[in-house]
Amino acid sequence: MRVDRVEPSAEPPAETPSAEAEAHLESLALVADTEWTGTDEEYRDRITFLFHADGSVAHRNTAGTFQGPNDTWTVDGETITFTADYEGAFGVGTHIGRYDPVTGILDVEYTTTTNRASRIELRQIVD
Repeated sequence: MRVDRVEPSAEPPAETPSAEAEAHLESLALVADTEWTGTDEEYRDRITFLFHADGSVAHRNTAGTFQGPNDTWTVDGETITFTADYEGAFGVGTHIGRYDPVTGILDVEYTTTTNRASRIELRQIVD
């Protein structure tokens, strides 16, 4: 077996991007037509939110994809406010999320009309 010798380079080796260097939005103003996923801290449910360009929002979990007629989102700076109708025992959730453009994390706290409350750390799904 032949092994070629490689001379050391004066250039430092290229850094391999870390998991934290994943692509993410520069600003929450660009949230239209994006998907975000995370796990509810209190209830351990995995959930994905789809923020549509028309201002509506849908959510997906193991039971399926849901979108109520009043499920909407708005952005003010790096804060997003949205509602999601969880139907049945969970009611309608009001969510307030603060986006960190450096880390790409959308930190969401919510309460529902049935007094369920928790926090979800969302990350954008990038193809």
